[in-house]
Order: sequence, then C-alpha cells, then structure tokens
Amino acid sequence: MRKIGIPEIEDIATGAALLGAGGGGDPYVGKLVAIGAVQECGPVTLLEPEEVPDDALVVPIAMMGAPTVLAEKGIGGTPLPTNPSSFLSVLD
Repeated sequence: MRKIGIPEIEDIATGAALLGAGGGGDPYVGKLVAIGAVQECGPVTLLEPEEVPDDALVVPIAMMGAPTVLAEKGIGGTPLPTNPSSFLSVLD
C-alpha cells in the first residue's frame, strides 16, 4: 500500500505528457482536478492487487476524452454517494 499525493500527481502528469498516447491533450487540467481532489479529500490509497480481499467490491472509475473539454464545461453531474451503504443502493 502506498499513498498518492500532490508530488506524485505532478510526476504522473509529467509522465502522461511524455509517454501518453491517443491524443488526450495536455494533462494540465486533469492534473489540477486531481490536485484539488487531494487537497479536499487527502491522499489516494493505492493497493497492490494482493492487498484486495477476494470478496471485495471493486468499482473502477475513469475519465475519458480530452481534458480540454473541462475548461469549457467544467465537472458536474450528480456525485455518487460517499456512504458505502448508499453507494450499494446505486448499484441495484
């Protein structure tokens, strides 16, 4: 287990700019969104696959498309609940 904070986000954004493929655009806006989330909620815990229990509920999330759209439209929509029992009701 390790934590991903702002210094790691800076490194990830640099790596994405140099090694990214698929024409996703400049990672700057995505980097700002990730930094804002870490400032608001704290570092992200990154687990090794072996650390995840076999019966764990894993919900992958992603943001697709060029991050430049966020400069025009911003991030919105209905946020998912943070209470695990409320979240399970969304899955039903």
